[in-house]
Amino acid sequence: MSQLQVIYSAHESANITSLCFEKIAGINKSELIKNPELNLSELVFKNLTTCLNQLLQHQPVQYVLEEAWFYNLPFKVNKHVLIPRPETEELVKLAISFIKTSIGKKIIDIGTGSGCIPITIKKIIPETQVSAIDIDEHALQVAKENAKFHEAAIEFIKEDILEKKNFNSIGIFDLIISRSEE
Repeated sequence: MSQLQVIYSAHESANITSLCFEKIAGINKSELIKNPELNLSELVFKNLTTCLNQLLQHQPVQYVLEEAWFYNLPFKVNKHVLIPRPETEELVKLAISFIKTSIGKKIIDIGTGSGCIPITIKKIIPETQVSAIDIDEHALQVAKENAKFHEAAIEFIKEDILEKKNFNSIGIFDLIISRSEE
């Protein structure tokens, strides 16, 4: 995957290559270093080639692998959701500190995308009542898959929160979280 150095630095190319080999071939970096002449199955080789071609088209590695890590947890991502950012982890840390010191435990995440915020909060503070809202059905589907994978009971709502008529139908919450990743 040395072709990636046309787009990325050598260090970043190496990291992306390691991620791809681990996810697609099940081979970690140390195994790859120990066995540089490792024989790959035809299917693995084909999948790695597809991965490389997508990366060379400037697709983010998280979308290519359909996985992003957030708060040390894996989350499914695709073109319907934004890739979680480190700044969002900081927001979740602040939210968790607030929730732990407050009486109210009813939380809503507006524009949930992959669901990484409400799922992480629910995993860390299981007694919270967490809801997540998004206007996009495809994004909600990804969030629901992530919640099921992480066994996090989240109420998902498909609604346009920016429509004034929807304000009262959503309910009352102790904490509202919203983070635009753009």
